[in-house]
Amino acid sequence: MPETSERNIQAAESLQKRSRLLRESSVRRAVKVLELKRDRIREELHQVISHIALLVPLADMAGDSAEFYSQLLQDAVEQVGDEAFTQLLMQVLQELPRL
Repeated sequence: MPETSERNIQAAESLQKRSRLLRESSVRRAVKVLELKRDRIREELHQVISHIALLVPLADMAGDSAEFYSQLLQDAVEQVGDEAFTQLLMQVLQELPRL
């Protein structure tokens, strides 16, 4: 009987170890997918923000158009209504050179 008990313990430990390894592997794969998606989203936001002058008609403005569009974007970002998305947009805005 002690041999059977020992084998059961070893089998259980082996199963736990395999389960941990599968979980770690799954987490790594999920991280890769999420990082790729994050990078694509940031790239798309960079592109939209960089081309905002083509997407938004130029209103009457006084002064520098770059400053106008920068302020326009900041005002729009504040009105999005989604705090997490707003934070992401503000980060992207800060990363980009001035329009």
